[in-house]
Amino acid sequence: FVTPRRPVLKLSAELKTEKATLAAGEYTIGVIKNGDKDWSLALYPGRLQRGDTPDTAKAIRLDSMFSADKGVAEHMLIDLTPGHGKFEGQRVTSTFPLSDRDVVEYHI
Repeated sequence: FVTPRRPVLKLSAELKTEKATLAAGEYTIGVIKNGDKDWSLALYPGRLQRGDTPDTAKAIRLDSMFSADKGVAEHMLIDLTPGHGKFEGQRVTSTFPLSDRDVVEYHI
């Protein structure tokens, strides 16, 4: 579980989708490496502190689609927009920097 700068998502109420339910509370936003050029966006219950070693088994993997052709990002951007491709009709597109050169776009 990789979480540059430990960004946090705060849910004031339960969030339900067709596939999952998230309880109200705080989640640290991060990514999990699946392969050489394949990452999954993930949420970790609670707020991680510097130096914490999260248990990847506790991370909530989000159905994600990796793409590194969007340019360079100086910070993380979560952009709530309609999805496309296999995520047509869904709501969230987020961009998450992994390095100074990569921008990763996920559709969840």
